[in-house]
Amino acid sequence: MKAIFVAILLGVLMGCTGASSQDSSQNIEPATHSTDQAPIPFGARVQVGSQDFITVTRVEMRSELALQPDSRRKSAGHVFVLLEYIIKAPEVTPETIASFPTLSLVSPSGEVYTSQSELESAVANEKGFTHRAIDVLKVNGQILDVLVFEVPKGAFERDTWQVVTDNDTHIALKGPPAKAQDPSGPNLRAL
Repeated sequence: MKAIFVAILLGVLMGCTGASSQDSSQNIEPATHSTDQAPIPFGARVQVGSQDFITVTRVEMRSELALQPDSRRKSAGHVFVLLEYIIKAPEVTPETIASFPTLSLVSPSGEVYTSQSELESAVANEKGFTHRAIDVLKVNGQILDVLVFEVPKGAFERDTWQVVTDNDTHIALKGPPAKAQDPSGPNLRAL
């Protein structure tokens, strides 16, 4: 009787290990935003975290930037693409600000451009924005911010480029400029 029980137990154990060695790729869930899906429209409110949202509000192209009243920066063979967006976060701490999404500019061929963080504060000050200021976020849970990208001259065509978040959400740049006001909050330019 013991021998039959041991044989059944061995059969069950071997069946379990055989099942685990099968291809487990069937259990993988597809990504929520694949590159095959249509991008989210320009100006739409996009969820980027459990409760954080961004809205791309404006795209601007410049051949030079005013970094200080007496200093300008030109980019030989390149242009600067300025991307303004609103961040809305219900809980604001230094940790949540550090976890805000990374946004990249992506060409139609898939080339990824990262923002030039050393230029962003100067551009934000020039525009009168409070660049990622925690005080503003604590008051109304949102802030207007700007990213600066440097791309080859003649390559940037707004209608064909996209913004991609670090969670692979694609946002189209094609479309009419959005208003400077988030529908869920006050006009941030007045801050």
